[in-house]
Amino acid sequence: MFSTTGRVGKLIATASTLALASVGLIGVTAANAEDIVNKEGSLTIHKSAVESFDDRGDKGDGNIIDPAPGPGLAGVEFEIHEVLFQGDPIDLTVSEGWDKVNSLGATPSDPFPAVGSDFTLGDMTPVVTGADGSVTANGLHTGLYYVEEVGSGDHLISQKVEPFFVTIPYPNKADNTWNYNVHVYPKNVKTGFDATKTVDAPVGLIGQNVPWQISVKVPSLANPYESLTIADDMTGALEFVSWGAVTLNGTTLEPNADYEIVDGVIVFTENGLQLVDTATADAEATVVVVVNSKVIAVPEDGVVPNVASVKLNGNEEKPDASTNVGQLIINKVDKNDLAKVLAGAEFAIYASAPDADGNPVGEPLATAPTDVNGVINWKLHLGDKLSQTFWVVETKAPDGYVLPADPWTEILVEKGTVTANTVEIKNFSPTGPDLPLTGAQGTLLFTVAGIGLMVAAGGALMVRRARRNHS
Repeated sequence: MFSTTGRVGKLIATASTLALASVGLIGVTAANAEDIVNKEGSLTIHKSAVESFDDRGDKGDGNIIDPAPGPGLAGVEFEIHEVLFQGDPIDLTVSEGWDKVNSLGATPSDPFPAVGSDFTLGDMTPVVTGADGSVTANGLHTGLYYVEEVGSGDHLISQKVEPFFVTIPYPNKADNTWNYNVHVYPKNVKTGFDATKTVDAPVGLIGQNVPWQISVKVPSLANPYESLTIADDMTGALEFVSWGAVTLNGTTLEPNADYEIVDGVIVFTENGLQLVDTATADAEATVVVVVNSKVIAVPEDGVVPNVASVKLNGNEEKPDASTNVGQLIINKVDKNDLAKVLAGAEFAIYASAPDADGNPVGEPLATAPTDVNGVINWKLHLGDKLSQTFWVVETKAPDGYVLPADPWTEILVEKGTVTANTVEIKNFSPTGPDLPLTGAQGTLLFTVAGIGLMVAAGGALMVRRARRNHS
């Protein structure tokens, strides 16, 4: 045991400076070890966030800083371990104890304790920061403690404070006394994440599959991920169909093993989170999810929005996208009597113009006959466009009518229902020139004429007989 107070004080000051430098505590005085009393103390951790480690500010001295620097981080988990030497607590009332503390260096080894070392970890006290970012561990007796942050809570932490040592008690700078209730201010660097949404909307009738793609840039964190969920609550004109593939850096994840669908929400399992941790060990990773839907109606403004919810460790982003839809109404009427509607005319609709010979290009988007009111109402996807040109061809005329000389009609359909996308297509009913009379009416006329001639002949005969008799 050293007998000089100066030697003891130098050891205490050096060890305290090294042990607490990483959390903003430095020893600056040569307090007397003989003044240390074996009694219980406490350690209060004030957890906060900064944009970078360069913003950590001045180092603390073990006392309360008011106001506390930076916004507090709630829910951060720490483990406080007593450090043992050869299985026993380190006695800080003697210089040999401070020699042992000083031998550990400025920061704990990785791992700590080192393999084969005389130092081991004793009892562990778990603590979690409260709403203001602070937590106090009471009942700590005199000794050296190893403090490690083990959980980030609902925070995305790109850099966390490294494990650090702290002594109970800690030397006070101002009056060369010992502080048994130590306050430390470890700071983390927070980060965020990006999530985007795109849609691959078809051009054609509504009701077919519309796939949306949710892409999440998952940052590299200091602690393992605790949760990752993706939801897509479809309402209004959009109806959910199914979840599609889920990929991590292009590799398809396995349902039930890597993620589960709980109440319609994709929830990454423990195995899936481990895959994310591995993928983000050195850089950000990309999670892509496909969700299938269908449009069931045309809103008045023609816009069908979709908003997803992505949560990483409880931090939420809401990527959104939209697709446009419109409607095309065909009214079929008689060319010579516009009030007369024509049922049974058959039409096909195309996304491309016909060729030079009037032949269709590609397959029709749809075919339909006019109803009893002479109407076809097509509800159409326009993709991301405000309007879309379609080509309609009449393929069969109503009974008693003929096809127009040019059966094609080019129509610009605008999104929504406010703008009238209505086209009137007319058909002609041929009558032909007048023809000679035939059949029963002609025979009747000839019969009547014959009878008339017979009557006239009979009358002439009777007149001649009467003249002969008179003479």
